[in-house]
Amino acid sequence: MAKWEHRKGQDILLRTFEQAFEPGDDVRLWLACHQPTPTERDEEWQRRCAESPLADLIEIVPRQPTPADVATHMAEAHCGVFPARAEGWNLPLLEMLARGRPVIATDWGAHGAYLDADNARLVTVDRTEPAVDDRWITVYSERKTGEWAHLGDAQVEQLTTHLRQVHSARQAGRLQLNDAGIATAARHTWAASAEALVAAMQ
Repeated sequence: MAKWEHRKGQDILLRTFEQAFEPGDDVRLWLACHQPTPTERDEEWQRRCAESPLADLIEIVPRQPTPADVATHMAEAHCGVFPARAEGWNLPLLEMLARGRPVIATDWGAHGAYLDADNARLVTVDRTEPAVDDRWITVYSERKTGEWAHLGDAQVEQLTTHLRQVHSARQAGRLQLNDAGIATAARHTWAASAEALVAAMQ
């Protein structure tokens, strides 16, 4: 998820995780949102996680020293969860697909360019709201332009269901490799991006 901000939907993820599971469940939530330079937002989110009734099941993953270390953590995760209100692309999501992991994501914004029912568990969005973030990234509020996905009770329920289903599949030994996700990632390489950019400029 790269950083703490309203757009990324960590608030919805924490709320849903607390609704989907109970203390003692064999599940972990890893939040990879560490900033190079700690800020007030890091401290606030650390407090939020520490005060969660599921605090023992939540870990804020420290910034990894190399891309290989990031890849190792992704390989250890059983599922990638991306409840974003808006995204320009979401490279970590595509990287989780490349690792063959199941992913859960909002069916909104750039996600629609490469996610479908075959390679992801999608959270449908039924309406939008003004793109406002008065707390974390205030530029959205200052510009007062654009809208992003509204994540309300209906989206929380969808996300809760997806989380529980993935967890149940893992517990039963039925969590399969995301072959469709691997195939998707194979079509979206850096080389393909460069070729598309060159073609657009010609």
